[in-house]
Amino acid sequence: MGVTENKSRSVNHVGEALRDCGLSGAPKEEPPDVPLVKPRLGEMTVTDATPDSLSLSWTVPEGQFDHFLIQYKNGDRQPKVVRVPGHEGKVTVSGLEPDHKYKINLYGFHSGQRMGPVSAVGLTAEHSKQRNDILSLAHQHPGCGTLVCLREAQNPLARRRPTRHVHPFSLSSDAAPGNDEEMVPAPTVPPTPEPPIKPHLGELTVTDATPDSLSLSWTVPEGQFDHFLVQYRNGDGQPKAVRVPGQEDGVTISGLEPDHKYKMNLYGFHGGQRVGPVSAIGVTAAEKETPSPTEPSTEAPEIPEEPLLGELTVTGASPDSLSLSWTVPQGRFDSFTVQYKDRDGRPQGVRVGGEESEVTVGDLEPGRKYKMHLYGLHEGRRMGPVSVVGMTGIHPAERSLTRQVATSVTPGEVQAGLPKTIRTEEALSLAPEEVVDKTPSPTEPSKEAPEPPEEPLLGELTVTGASPDSLSLSWTVPQGRFDSFTMQYKDRDGRPQVVRVRGEESEVTVGGLEPGHKYKMHLYGLHEGRRVGPVSAVGVTAAPTTTPEPPIKPRLGELTVTDATPESLSLSWTVPEGQFDHFLVQYRNGDGQPKAVRVPGQEDGVTISGLEPDHKYKMNLYGFHGGQRVGPVSATGVTAAEEETPSPTEPSTEAREPPKEPLLGELTVTGASPDSLSLSWTVPHGHFDSFTVQYKDRDGRPQVVRVGGEESEVTVGGLEPGRKYKMHLYGLHEGRRVGPVSTVGVTAAPTTTPEPPIKPRLGELTVTDATPESLSLSWTVPEGQFDHFLVQYRNGDGQPKAVRVPGQEDGVTISGLEPDHKYKMNLYGFHGGQRVGPVSATGVTGEWTVGAPGWASGGSPSLW
Repeated sequence: MGVTENKSRSVNHVGEALRDCGLSGAPKEEPPDVPLVKPRLGEMTVTDATPDSLSLSWTVPEGQFDHFLIQYKNGDRQPKVVRVPGHEGKVTVSGLEPDHKYKINLYGFHSGQRMGPVSAVGLTAEHSKQRNDILSLAHQHPGCGTLVCLREAQNPLARRRPTRHVHPFSLSSDAAPGNDEEMVPAPTVPPTPEPPIKPHLGELTVTDATPDSLSLSWTVPEGQFDHFLVQYRNGDGQPKAVRVPGQEDGVTISGLEPDHKYKMNLYGFHGGQRVGPVSAIGVTAAEKETPSPTEPSTEAPEIPEEPLLGELTVTGASPDSLSLSWTVPQGRFDSFTVQYKDRDGRPQGVRVGGEESEVTVGDLEPGRKYKMHLYGLHEGRRMGPVSVVGMTGIHPAERSLTRQVATSVTPGEVQAGLPKTIRTEEALSLAPEEVVDKTPSPTEPSKEAPEPPEEPLLGELTVTGASPDSLSLSWTVPQGRFDSFTMQYKDRDGRPQVVRVRGEESEVTVGGLEPGHKYKMHLYGLHEGRRVGPVSAVGVTAAPTTTPEPPIKPRLGELTVTDATPESLSLSWTVPEGQFDHFLVQYRNGDGQPKAVRVPGQEDGVTISGLEPDHKYKMNLYGFHGGQRVGPVSATGVTAAEEETPSPTEPSTEAREPPKEPLLGELTVTGASPDSLSLSWTVPHGHFDSFTVQYKDRDGRPQVVRVGGEESEVTVGGLEPGRKYKMHLYGLHEGRRVGPVSTVGVTAAPTTTPEPPIKPRLGELTVTDATPESLSLSWTVPEGQFDHFLVQYRNGDGQPKAVRVPGQEDGVTISGLEPDHKYKMNLYGFHGGQRVGPVSATGVTGEWTVGAPGWASGGSPSLW
């Protein structure tokens, strides 16, 4: 069924893993409304047992989970997992061995976080005449598989089991060839049609048209794509591409030319493969307003825009190549270079012509992850990079070879510290010669002494995806293997949060985040009770998709003439929403020739000089954003008349003093409240026409406060409490701006906030995992934060032991314990020299099983 080819995935993506494996039996459920109460797991019970199955039932005393995960180990000690919808409270786990004890762990998942486990031990029933029944069935039905015959012998009523029965699959994809039959549903279940693993595209339609955009909509009759790509050519014939998330079914393509025909091609991407295209032709609307013949256009030629790199996307993969596509939202590059590192860490580069927007990079290693960087070259300068991570495909021959590797590890290799099995994902990342070297020939056993186990190392942490409330992360482990990982970050209130991940995973999706928020993620690896790391990455969650369209497209407010001299006009304008890249002020001079003045996007005023006295001018203001022009807004101003010169009959006998150039002195913060700062300044000499105070709000948007020239103080309101602001003061004199002088002020903390929880308190202590020689503990701190923790217990000889844990941790693994032994663990928290607690929990270490894979031939336990 293709289960052994499926990669190990995050438990948050088990649903995708089921679809990829072709296991469509799990019912598709609509996500429930987010409950107000955080759910918790109750008790799990084994309610029935047959020779090849255990029936389980559990309670959820409070709240509701999104889904559950049942985990256990089969007879070969390989981990298995069964996903159960959140509205269910029971399941039957089949494909088990008769007369065998199983420890079943139940986890609940809610908003991307894992809770639990709660556990139960069950014993499958034994059956009589097993071997005779199997041999009899095998002789009577030569085409009957051994495992299928065994199941029929064990449970003749299997044919009447419900068809919605859930079949387990291996999360780590390390099933041996002998286990392939275990993944095949018993023939008692009616065969279902092949699931829609490969989605296909339906029809593409143009649903709306404006002078500069086309709106598209499409259908996906079957399956679901990872993402889409809309490709077309702009007015200059250059290819353009727009990436759309897989859950969308429509997009608006903007930045088009009026009254122009466009052919739109839609591609769907699924599992690294491209499907399509389907196409549609649309015509943009004609512009409604044309310039009046009596008022010819005053628009000056546009200044060429600086080119920008858009998004880089992996559009296809083969065993030795990756296909890439990118967009250039603005301008045009002379050429591009794609850079990456080969398997030996040496940088490689591929040069691409400036008219191209896609390339296929070849000579890569199969089954390997590559980080690709795209740079654009323009007039001798390099811009970028934009980056993406892609993984090459796998040769079928290597796939079969790695299955042999996964089944040929000897007990001696286990004893030497190697993992009991090599996961398919790990084996596929080896070169063919490395795979052969790690498989000793049965006729020529290795005579070399086993190497000591390598200390595991953390590689690179990468943000691979973002939604409004989650970030997807992926990481590498260049050497060794960790027992588990923890992902740590701070929520919007600055409180530390932790997500635990199993050691065989290499990716996770962290949920419950704030939309449009930047998070710094820290990854730690845990190995034999010690913490390694962190490696870190910064990710930004997507803007909310369900809110009204954000003000991406800025708009112009009002244009005003603020001052006039005989040769200049001072203009000021507002931008109620968004921010422009730059502005253009257009007018006609005294000869009727068009003139244009470019103004940076962060400015909100300009003085136009070189004008004629006592002349009326119509000023047009345009804003430019993302290569598109907005406006104009207009204002009419009249320059001042020239002052009369003194009469020649009464000449002035005094030489006129040149006016002093005014100077800005010192800017000072004179007062602060939770929502305002009071400022005062000096002007050592001269006189300004007006002042402006500029600062940035909490979202980084520039704000301006205007003050009259006769003032020397102002109170700036509408600020955030307890926040630092840098204030800049400018003086305006005869149309020119002088300054700035700057100062930093901090608004007062809110006076109505409750007293902070200075004294922290301990919550609940839980035993989360047990091995023959260790117990894993986890605890909560409902309020405040401790300086450090102390875990106390008594060893097998009754001697007290203590383990110190840093205050930012919420879990630890206590090792060096005795098998099958009960331990009472006491947790203390320390804060400001005072001890809080204890809270306690009792755990029992696992027992060694004689004959199990972890038992050496000499009768003593080998590495677990």
